[in-house]
Amino acid sequence: MSNNSNNLTRAKILSPEKIEEAASRLKAGEIGLIPTETFWGLSTNPFILNSVLRLFAIKKRPLNKTVPLMASSIEQVKEVAFLDKKIEPLARDFWPGPLSLLLKSSLDFPCPQVKNEKKEICIRVSSHPQARELASLVNLPLVATSANLSGEPPQIRWQQISLSVLNKVDFILDTPLLPAGGKASTILRLEDKNIHFVRKGALPEKEIWARWEELKKLNLL
Repeated sequence: MSNNSNNLTRAKILSPEKIEEAASRLKAGEIGLIPTETFWGLSTNPFILNSVLRLFAIKKRPLNKTVPLMASSIEQVKEVAFLDKKIEPLARDFWPGPLSLLLKSSLDFPCPQVKNEKKEICIRVSSHPQARELASLVNLPLVATSANLSGEPPQIRWQQISLSVLNKVDFILDTPLLPAGGKASTILRLEDKNIHFVRKGALPEKEIWARWEELKKLNLL
């Protein structure tokens, strides 16, 4: 990875005070580099087909894979997906945070790469305040996938991201509040009235299971 400086990227660099401009650009279908609670992410409007496909091209992500979404709140999640009452208490406990849920989509997305073969979307509520504010300002969940070429490690500083990515995004929302790094979000789904881990990640499996058992004992599931 190159240690890139501001003058090495063609993208427009926006300060945190320009977050409304960043939101407008995302809503219009631009590709932005934004901070999340784990790593820097590539983001765009999931309802604009060409924008999602362009993001795939920038990342060199195979088209047989999907991209995750990031929402501003649990209410915004419910606008695009069916949140089962059995898993909602768990979501409320760990959101905002690095927990992604595979949920049945309640909307049609023009790009098939937003949903998997089970018609599920992968979605979370980010604990990074500026990421959440972006989704709130755009008034819809945003695509948020790690800003790295497929096969390369994600980064906590955007200056460390490959130039081939930096020079193809439209803007970078620069911020002193860096992602935490570590691991990507934990992914799970509800299946046969129980939780199943699809990917182990930043939120420890043991912690999730402990809370799941507590909720069952409290008859909250």
